[in-house]
Amino acid sequence: MVKPTSGQIQIEILKILKDGNIHTKNEVVEKTAKYFKINIKSTNSRIDPFAKDVVRQISVVRKNEWLKNPPQKEKFAITNTGKGIIDLMVL
Repeated sequence: MVKPTSGQIQIEILKILKDGNIHTKNEVVEKTAKYFKINIKSTNSRIDPFAKDVVRQISVVRKNEWLKNPPQKEKFAITNTGKGIIDLMVL
């Protein structure tokens, strides 16, 4: 498969988070890689280039206020704005 775009990765991140549960960074990286059928060596963004892309897009999604960080380190949950965005994208 062709390398996914930043936007495609962002949409997949929001789909993963849409259930409203808190997810770890590693879980989001693994599920995103699985969705795009990309084999990753590690969920560590210093080791694997795709993991680095996903972590970078997590940061973009957070800056857009589509996800939030609960008090636990490296865990994420979707915001109401993020839910609205993904609901619009997935028709």
